[in-house]
Amino acid sequence: MRILLTNSPFQYYMTTAFFHPDWGALNLAQLAAMVRDQHEVVLVDNWHSLVRQESVVSTVKSLRPDVIGISNSTAGDTNRVLSLVEDIRRVNR
Repeated sequence: MRILLTNSPFQYYMTTAFFHPDWGALNLAQLAAMVRDQHEVVLVDNWHSLVRQESVVSTVKSLRPDVIGISNSTAGDTNRVLSLVEDIRRVNR
């Protein structure tokens, strides 16, 4: 089974109480490590401003994964995650 895992496309918001850790999605790396012996796992970093959604969609097109997992870091990212899901659905039919 081919599995693609990616993190939410984190957006920086202008607030007075901003906090977000400066590391990738460790939970996805842990999931990948748990199943990599039985399955092909690809991690795509969707956090970096130069990568974003296009890289995830491009990887979906080329890999044609059986399972796609997307982490969601904050409630503010939910609409961006849903947008990514819509783009993936368009290319993965």
